[in-house]
Amino acid sequence: MRSILLAVVVLLSLTTTSVQAGWFGSKQTTQAESSPSWQQIFQNAEQEAKSTVAEVKSKTAKMERKSREVLADAKRDAAIAKAKAQRYKTSIEFQAADTKAAAKRAKAEAKRIKADLELKTTGAKADAQKYQADLQERASRAKQQSEEASKKAFDASIDFVRDKRNKIAAIFH
Repeated sequence: MRSILLAVVVLLSLTTTSVQAGWFGSKQTTQAESSPSWQQIFQNAEQEAKSTVAEVKSKTAKMERKSREVLADAKRDAAIAKAKAQRYKTSIEFQAADTKAAAKRAKAEAKRIKADLELKTTGAKADAQKYQADLQERASRAKQQSEEASKKAFDASIDFVRDKRNKIAAIFH
């Protein structure tokens, strides 16, 4: 991106140099050459291009910050989900130990409780995996949106600079 912007600035400066060197011919005078404000027009265009580049950089940085924040939020949510799943799993493991103690007193009741706990464990693992997959998908979408926004901002800056260059060229033709 910087190299393209540098190339645009070089083209603008070459255009300025060409006009100063008599690009329109040494004996011809044009309205732009005889007017004292043609240099001001170039300076204004160059300043506007610089401010546009700065604005695009600012917006790009803001979008990148936003995408990093979204990614950090997604990672934090995934860590929270993982911790909750671990706590739930630990809780179920303690319940299983209690169930084994109860199984000594009543074998039939223990089988029912064990089946119930296995069902809960399976459900909790499936829920945790589903939630983690959802968070990863959100993070992926956020990253993709950030990249698309960055590309659009870059394309917009290129179009803006190209438009300004064409306007400047139109002034001298």
